[in-house]
Amino acid sequence: MGFIHAGSNKVIREGKYAVSKKEYPGKSYPPYACGAGYILGHSIVEYAERKLLDGTLKTLSMEDVSVGVWVASAKKSGIPVNYTHSWSFHWRDGRRRCGKDAVIAHPLKDPALMVCMWKKEQRGMENICC
Repeated sequence: MGFIHAGSNKVIREGKYAVSKKEYPGKSYPPYACGAGYILGHSIVEYAERKLLDGTLKTLSMEDVSVGVWVASAKKSGIPVNYTHSWSFHWRDGRRRCGKDAVIAHPLKDPALMVCMWKKEQRGMENICC
C-alpha cells in the first residue's frame, strides 16, 4: 500500500534521478510506491531479504524504485502482490492531503510548518494544512 506510481515509469538516464544502464538495464520501472511511505507484506519482505543477501537482488540509487523492483521480482516468483493505491501517502505540491487520513512526512517541509500542522491536529481540525 502506498502512492503507487504506475504506468509510464520510464528510466531516466540523465539529471538528478539518472540511473545508468549498468545499474538498471530496463527501459521502464515496474510499479512502485513513492511519497511519504509504503506498507509491504511479510512474505514480500522475507523474499527481498533472502534475495538481497544472496545477491540476486540489489539496491538501486532510488530506494522507492528499488522496493518496486523487489516487489515485481517477488510477484514473478509466485508471491501474491496486491498493489493498493492510497492518496493518504501522497504529498506533492498541487495535490496535498492534509486531512485526518494523511500520512505526512516530507524532507522539503520546514520544521515550523510541521509544528503548525501538529498543533492543528491536536486541536482536532480536519484541514491541518498551514
